[in-house]
Amino acid sequence: MVATFTPNYEIPLPDPEADVDEEFLRLQQAWSIVDAVIWTLAGVVANKANVSHTQAMSTVTGLVEALAAKMPASQTFSLDSLTDVDGAAGAATNYVLVKTASGVWSPSSAAAAIGNHQHGTGDIVGLTAAISAVVNAVIGAAPGALDTLDELAAALGDDPNFATTITNLIASNGVQPTVNAATAKTALADADVMPLLDSAASNGLKKVTLANLITSIFNGTRKIANGWFNADTFRLYKAATAFYSWFDAVALTAIRKIVLPDRDITLGITKIFEAVISGAATDFDIPPGIRRFVLRLQAYSTNGTSVPMVQMRGGGVVETSGYSGGANNSAGTTFLANTTGAFLNIGNAASTTYDVEIEFTWLTGNAWAFKISGTNGGATVDGYGIKTLSATFDGIRIRAANGTDVADNGLAYGFVEY
Repeated sequence: MVATFTPNYEIPLPDPEADVDEEFLRLQQAWSIVDAVIWTLAGVVANKANVSHTQAMSTVTGLVEALAAKMPASQTFSLDSLTDVDGAAGAATNYVLVKTASGVWSPSSAAAAIGNHQHGTGDIVGLTAAISAVVNAVIGAAPGALDTLDELAAALGDDPNFATTITNLIASNGVQPTVNAATAKTALADADVMPLLDSAASNGLKKVTLANLITSIFNGTRKIANGWFNADTFRLYKAATAFYSWFDAVALTAIRKIVLPDRDITLGITKIFEAVISGAATDFDIPPGIRRFVLRLQAYSTNGTSVPMVQMRGGGVVETSGYSGGANNSAGTTFLANTTGAFLNIGNAASTTYDVEIEFTWLTGNAWAFKISGTNGGATVDGYGIKTLSATFDGIRIRAANGTDVADNGLAYGFVEY
């Protein structure tokens, strides 16, 4: 069996059968241990005395006296003056003399002089404890059964492709088959729970109900782009009454759009005013953007004989010309052409009471068609015409043609449709 660790410090050795990725991790661990060992060794060696050092002669008992008896104290020698020393004069600082194979002493660095050599761990004080501390730091708090690479490999089934194995296991025997085998549910309930990765909590796994999801989507601030709703099933529901509305799109043969005016609107025809008609002239405002306006006059009468009329207002100005068409009366044979407004009758009396409806329909631009129908108490009245305003239609005025007769009775109702 091939050894997987060094015999002394159990430094991981290369495994020829392992993948490159696994060997890279093993190499990182081995170099971390070697680095720690070398660092500890360097620290221990640094505490030893240098091979070459100086010492005062006076500290050696009897040395000065012995030398004085041999030669003058001023006598000096160089190492190179010795027959078996060569190159000492040119040696670098902190170099030592090393005896060569020829027997001559030559200068050398301490590291070169020592060369490759072996030491027992017991030869270096504290080395074993230092290495143990480094190894323990690498192991950390791993349990005893998982504090070596061999034990970790065994726990993973000695599988060099462990990640791929787990991925395939999930795909073939795990979550996916469980989901595929689950019973399908088409009618979801508000309390149904779904998994969620919470981006506000580092994508931690959370759960959410269908009711939570719907509330979050339709929360009033989230915008839904490119949404399509089936008109046959889309409903506008009112919980208070349990009633709902929907869109009938059966007649559509092409793509259509609904143009909304820049204001609050109500679909269909809507009453916008109900008021008493009084004075020589009564004005009513009309909202912009409408396509149809209906004015209904009930029991309307004046105190004179001037024919009542309705005038249109464009851009805030009541227009008094340009009205085409005219008015008819079933009791008469004459026709009264419109001039300064849309006439309600061909004549008038103080006792005449009108119940009529005037309908204004948008044609194009600022052009409007109007139609009058109703009774004057004894006969039917009707009229028609077209008026092109100088600005947007925004109001009407009810008055007598002479501008002085005063309304003495009547109600006016206004209805609009967009």
